[in-house]
Amino acid sequence: MTRFLFLIVLLIVQTNVDAQCIEGNCVNGKGKFLYSDQSIYEGSFLNKRANGYGICTYSNGNSYKGEWKNHTFEGKGILTLKNGTIRSGMWEGGKLKRTMAVSDISFVIATRSIKSSAPQRLEKSSIIKQQSSCLSGTYEQNTIAIEEENPTKIWAIIVGVAIYNHMPSLNYTDDDAYKMYAFLRSPEGGGVPDEQMKVLVDEGATRKNIMKNMTMLFEKADSNDVILFYFSGHGLKNAFLPMDFDGYLNKVKHSEIKEIFKNCKAKYKLCIADACHAGGLTGAKDITTSGSTYYYEAFKGTKGGTAFMLSSKAEEISIENAGLRQGIFTHFLIKGLKGNADHDDNQLITIREVYDYVKVNVKFYTSNYQNPVLYGDYDDKMPISVIRSK
Repeated sequence: MTRFLFLIVLLIVQTNVDAQCIEGNCVNGKGKFLYSDQSIYEGSFLNKRANGYGICTYSNGNSYKGEWKNHTFEGKGILTLKNGTIRSGMWEGGKLKRTMAVSDISFVIATRSIKSSAPQRLEKSSIIKQQSSCLSGTYEQNTIAIEEENPTKIWAIIVGVAIYNHMPSLNYTDDDAYKMYAFLRSPEGGGVPDEQMKVLVDEGATRKNIMKNMTMLFEKADSNDVILFYFSGHGLKNAFLPMDFDGYLNKVKHSEIKEIFKNCKAKYKLCIADACHAGGLTGAKDITTSGSTYYYEAFKGTKGGTAFMLSSKAEEISIENAGLRQGIFTHFLIKGLKGNADHDDNQLITIREVYDYVKVNVKFYTSNYQNPVLYGDYDDKMPISVIRSK
């Protein structure tokens, strides 16, 4: 599938008399140059090309400020697209190689750092001649390809099993799955479209269906995307149990889930499980851990990773509650995702915030009988939901 959208933005130099240096020294120094397509570059030049710090305002509404080398984005810089999207970080050869927060990019952007201290205007005929020598008299199109990541997408497999042939039936696990689906479809959960989700409940939640759909759907994820596997049902210490578990065969092993996650190209990977002995995914018996546009944009400020948020430790049972008509873990998970976990009141719920909220409430509600677990190699600031604006 297409990995990147290449946005061609400039620089176009032709023998059009509209191309001219309108201020300063556009050969070796600081100046302002107007291109034939009416784009304007203001900053440092070396051998008649953008080198050093500069700002370019493109005729198509995009703009870039930052470091340049040989007419190309090179070093720290901020690209602002005409739709308001911002790409900031370390650039190499015109491509964004490492994302950084705008606040982490510091430049000396005082006017005196761009403009020549003794501006001089050059005649059109003079600068056209110089431009000719710069490009060896060939005036060919000189473009910069900006590697812009595809918009972040969420891909989710949601499994709920209440009916078993060889295990006691559960009461609310299928409802938990539907409630998780409804949350992901809501603005708070990112408004995930149906084609990016698969819900497998009861008869549909066989081992074959779970493994096939997980593999097929997660293969569609780009390197900027999010994958989510949610399971509610019975579990053993090393596996989740699909509907067709026969007492020995047809487990969905934790190791298989980890392998699929490992092979997926997504930047953000999240497994949420409301099942007995779910903590067995950690590989140890007892481990503890220290929407909207706004929602999707928040992913760009985090480093990604893989997180497993599990309803209980490896040796524990996860509890359903008749009063809540849900698994206790999923009940507080969805409450937290809808806003109760927003400890810093910034309208964005991170994985650390929701885990802290769920852990405290599940432990309290079960009198410390059930202890949720969070582990993995992940960024605490990874967003997981956004609060709907009122």
